[in-house]
Amino acid sequence: METRAATEHKNRTEGEAAAYRQRSPKETIFHQVIEEHFPRFLSKLEEQGDEVVRAKLPDHVEAEFDAYLKCGILEHGFVKMSCEDCKATLLVPLSCKKRGFCPSCIGKRMNEGAAFFVANVIPHTPVRQWVLSFPMPARFWMARNPRLMSSVLNIFMRAVHRYYKNSFLKNSGIKSSEYKVQTGSLTVIQRFGGALNLNIHFHTLFLDGVYVSKTADLKEPPIFVPNNPLHTEEVEILLKTIQKRMVRHLIKRGLLSKYENDPVPDLNEEMTLFDSLQGSSVLGRIGTGENQGNKVRRVGSFGTEAESAFKSGPLAATLAGFSLHAATFIKEEKRDRLETLCRYLLRPPVSEKRLERRNNGDVLLRLKSEWSDGTFAMEFTPHEFIEKLIAIIPQPRIHGVRFHGILAPSAEDRKKVVPAALSEPAQGELFECHKKKPKPQKTSWAELLKRTFQIDLSKCLVCGGVVKFQKAVLRKSEIMETLTLARLSPTPE
Repeated sequence: METRAATEHKNRTEGEAAAYRQRSPKETIFHQVIEEHFPRFLSKLEEQGDEVVRAKLPDHVEAEFDAYLKCGILEHGFVKMSCEDCKATLLVPLSCKKRGFCPSCIGKRMNEGAAFFVANVIPHTPVRQWVLSFPMPARFWMARNPRLMSSVLNIFMRAVHRYYKNSFLKNSGIKSSEYKVQTGSLTVIQRFGGALNLNIHFHTLFLDGVYVSKTADLKEPPIFVPNNPLHTEEVEILLKTIQKRMVRHLIKRGLLSKYENDPVPDLNEEMTLFDSLQGSSVLGRIGTGENQGNKVRRVGSFGTEAESAFKSGPLAATLAGFSLHAATFIKEEKRDRLETLCRYLLRPPVSEKRLERRNNGDVLLRLKSEWSDGTFAMEFTPHEFIEKLIAIIPQPRIHGVRFHGILAPSAEDRKKVVPAALSEPAQGELFECHKKKPKPQKTSWAELLKRTFQIDLSKCLVCGGVVKFQKAVLRKSEIMETLTLARLSPTPE
């Protein structure tokens, strides 16, 4: 979203609303590095030729960068808005709507998704976050093969869903044949780590309990039964189960040796450049350029060669490169905290606030928190920085959010438990005119700005009147004419 707006929001008292101010992507370090060095990155790949297998990026990767360079810039299209009172004009630039690394568009999607989940998807129940991380080879395999990632997620879902069901049946003493017991979850598949490395891992919000209904009377809405307090021993047992089933699955797919569980290279498929960059990112190394094969430079560390170890705390367990964390718990009445957690799950991979440019042109990415070995930042050349962005771009048509159990779109009882999108009176009025129940509407961009940053897009900068949509300007000739009349640059710099 708007970095400058966020800063202004912190300095204002609660309840005040600021007028909209257009963001300036060309002034950011992020945009400047990509605009200046991405063409050079492509030319260097062409110079390498056969040194890199299939030295060409996939079309969707180049499209991601091309779209980002036009995002938020008036010369590439905008929406024209005008004040009803003084007729003053407001030009709002179009966005790229990509999902790879754009801080603005992913920031918008972050706030929109979090608001939608809380208002329309997650019931008013206690929620527990489960985070599952994987060994490095598995991260690469899942990044390269989305079907493997889906099958691994299903292994994880079945294990935790089974835990909740068994826990309820054990404590209640009822027979499973007499009752329908359902769990529900929402999973965000994160592709990145804090050091801008490719790190496929799952953030899952489980309803901390089960929905129960009698099999003899399924017309009645199910009743939610909270789970008993979770214990660390249960997390350890679950992780052992997940690790055992996943290893067995990887052996079946030919990715692990049956006897030694060592990674087996797939000799039947040739590595593409995109695969090579993903593999290097997983290992924290440079995949191309003059520093190819070297480790990403750490700032502040003591030069530890091994992957940083971490201490497992309460409700957390580690095993053979796998880790499972379940300590984050949110009570049913803490909906504001739940929305904050959802925003964290959907956040962009790079925060522009933590980027710095060194005198030699290198990019410094400060970590959110210091590592145990003293590392507080990662340093990249512009070439290396672009390489790391490429590695975290998802393939087309891959869903980053998955729903399971009673929250799945096809679940029979889903409509009985999710929060109502409309109030009862509003529903009655609409149902008189429509046979089908209206779908929840997405939150508009103006509403998101007002909800998140207290920025009022509908307020005129000149007179304070009401600003309304006029038209979208997309044709080059009309763009140039409008910008010239507004005394703005009519051509891209």
